[in-house]
Amino acid sequence: MMKRFKLWKKPILEFVVLTNWDQSYTSASREWVIWPTMVKDCMDYAVRCQACQFHANLIYQPPEPLHLTISSWPFDACDLDVVGPMIKSSGGHLYILAATDYFSKWAEAVSLKEVKNENVADFIRTNIIYRYRVPNLLKKAVVK
Repeated sequence: MMKRFKLWKKPILEFVVLTNWDQSYTSASREWVIWPTMVKDCMDYAVRCQACQFHANLIYQPPEPLHLTISSWPFDACDLDVVGPMIKSSGGHLYILAATDYFSKWAEAVSLKEVKNENVADFIRTNIIYRYRVPNLLKKAVVK
């Protein structure tokens, strides 16, 4: 991988690439270093250096544009999430079904033995609709 660089250049390149430089020091070092391709060699080394790539400043962007969900009052919009399978509880439950309110971040949750349409519908009816009201927006988490 680094065979292209001469052996005497490698420690110098590692020092130059892996050291945090002050601007005044780099401008002063250019005056006494006679190595015309030093910057290019350092850039080439940084591209091939695994530690440099691992600690590089990366820009994290979501895979798609974010959409704002506005909720005007409690339980106007909710999000459903299923967590599991988890370690079996003493009651034999493996999953947790949770609904989170967008307005207040209040969470309602119930443990389930298995995730079925009937169980989810019963949870929505008893824990959301009967307690609060029918939400205008009910989103579910998509697990891929």
